[in-house]
Amino acid sequence: MKNEVGLWINYKHAVIVIVLDDGQEEIKEIAFNIDKNSSNALQMDDVSKEDRKKALIIERKRYYDDVISYLRNTNAVLIMGPGKAKVELQKRLIIHGFDDQTVVVKAAKKMTEKQIIEDVHRYFRKTQYGL
Repeated sequence: MKNEVGLWINYKHAVIVIVLDDGQEEIKEIAFNIDKNSSNALQMDDVSKEDRKKALIIERKRYYDDVISYLRNTNAVLIMGPGKAKVELQKRLIIHGFDDQTVVVKAAKKMTEKQIIEDVHRYFRKTQYGL
């Protein structure tokens, strides 16, 4: 079981870095594709602005839950990103019972996958959960 996971997230996609016991990593990418996964309320033309907003919130929760599925059985989670998605994910983690895990939220601009991997490794080397 690996104890460390770091990720970069925004409203379009998430890149998840699972640090393995041997120091290598497993990368997962989850896209938030509103066209592909959206509810009927988001696709219909005659739906009110309020209903579209509610439907978008539901779809974002599903997106966050997809991300959370990769964070189970961890002791520490690093969440990085440029906007509000990282904080919304953190709040969703609390709802899902991530009380015992260390969750750190860090602002980060747009990053390449390589930069995300490097930041995740660097963070965990500097903490008590280090490699």
